[in-house]
Amino acid sequence: MPRTNSVNFSGLEKYVVDPSDANGAYSTIQSAVDAASLAGGGCVYVQKGTYTETVTCKDLVKIAALGVDGQSQNVKVIGQILLDTTAAAIKCSIQGLYVESAAATPAVSIIGANGATVDFAGCSFNAVSGAAYNCTSGASFVRMANCVFSAAAGQKILNVSAGFLLMNNCPMNTTDTASTISGGFVVCRDSDRWIETLDITGGTYNLSGGFLVIPATFPIAKVSTGATFNFYNARITGSPSPTSGFIVDGNGAGTSGTFEFSGVVPGSATFIADPDLTVRPLVNLPSYPLVVSASQTMVRNGTYYVTAGTPTLTLPQASDTRIGDFCKVVLRGGTSWVIAQTGTQDIRLGSSITTAGVGGSLASSADGDTVTIECVSASGATNWVATSVIGSITVV
Repeated sequence: MPRTNSVNFSGLEKYVVDPSDANGAYSTIQSAVDAASLAGGGCVYVQKGTYTETVTCKDLVKIAALGVDGQSQNVKVIGQILLDTTAAAIKCSIQGLYVESAAATPAVSIIGANGATVDFAGCSFNAVSGAAYNCTSGASFVRMANCVFSAAAGQKILNVSAGFLLMNNCPMNTTDTASTISGGFVVCRDSDRWIETLDITGGTYNLSGGFLVIPATFPIAKVSTGATFNFYNARITGSPSPTSGFIVDGNGAGTSGTFEFSGVVPGSATFIADPDLTVRPLVNLPSYPLVVSASQTMVRNGTYYVTAGTPTLTLPQASDTRIGDFCKVVLRGGTSWVIAQTGTQDIRLGSSITTAGVGGSLASSADGDTVTIECVSASGATNWVATSVIGSITVV
């Protein structure tokens, strides 16, 4: 019978997937995931091999490749990673898998109304027949770190209509088909090589930092009415380039969205193909650290080090904030800090959301507690999301 091996350092049961093991280890990833789920959660460790299957993730079950990362293809899934939240919300993590789409299904798909809170680390997603990443779940919060995306001819990398997707250092390489963003909020930060184009018909795409190579036949983004493209401090090369082509197209006269930028100055029409595109240059207010001990209202894009006292730091007014702005607070020597809200503002931290308005807050509990929150409202600047958290933060 299948074994459930031993107990790992966190005290959770672990399940080993190895089809070459004659001693009864699980032969498929799904069988181990199901067993871990029945036990209330656990860690599924996957030995080297190729697994042709759809892996349906379960709540509180971690999937991790043993001893490899997703770029090696040593642990390869041909099929799909599916998170279906129709029945209930899911919280899980996936590490080190190489996932290749098959049978016109996305490599990763997140569906259902209840939402998924997922961390992907060191994975690779290759769209051979279907998108690399698909999300239609509006309550989802997905973080990806050091993952690699690619797409074959005729396939797209992203197909996002809802939810929040945060990618840190996730290189992308596509050939001829733009990703589609029709809703939700997507953040792509500090990718060392980003070869990708976007068709943004709704929601917001925030692209910051990194090194961009513009494909020869596309602008970076086409932006339609009601959509926003944020472009912050990224390096650009390729053709068309800032001197010979354009980086943003408004998608046709009368159908343009909003282009917000910093770190690049559109000095002529060569940057923007459609004159109807609404262009808003952003000024990054202080990104330098501010040492504080007294209560005050924060400014957008400010970093605060609390070195003494118990200050309450209030979010910037909605009228002073734009989508993509951030605030970072660090407790270093002080007793504690509180991030307070005004109006109808709220802050999402993982699967928890503060009470809307002045009754809601985040609070530190120990020295070193750090949180970075980012504005995700297209208008009104009322909704914020914690994109980086260190320590135990209290949500009120």
